[in-house]
Amino acid sequence: MLERLRLFERQLRPPARRSPVPVTAFRTMARWLAGAFAVHMAAEDGVLYPALARELPELTLTLEPLRADHLELAQMTVSLQRQLGAPASAERDEQLGVLGRDIVDLLRLHIRTEEHSVFDWSERVLPPATLLAIRARLSRYLTGR
Repeated sequence: MLERLRLFERQLRPPARRSPVPVTAFRTMARWLAGAFAVHMAAEDGVLYPALARELPELTLTLEPLRADHLELAQMTVSLQRQLGAPASAERDEQLGVLGRDIVDLLRLHIRTEEHSVFDWSERVLPPATLLAIRARLSRYLTGR
């Protein structure tokens, strides 16, 4: 995910340039956010976070902001799709640029928080059998089986 963000970020043009935004990069990001990443977030909200909250109730305060991030990212995805459907204009390009940077910033922070506050900690504390059961449920959720 971080590599995808780096690639997208490189494609964003500084606002000082008067050239159009890279619409193809935004469309690719919007498809990913609405597709694979939406499934990923749903798996976390439906499987991973509830399992972690049951096993490690002390993570509840960490999980709530991550769930809120998911809601905000879903709203940003809708905004991104709406902007991409609007007629090309300097205003639309400016809004896409700001939204693109906001998405990158929120996703990067969200991923880092999950890595450091959820995944690392839970892997050190949860028994291996519990981790395997969570991974199996996630796998079934992500593959639709």
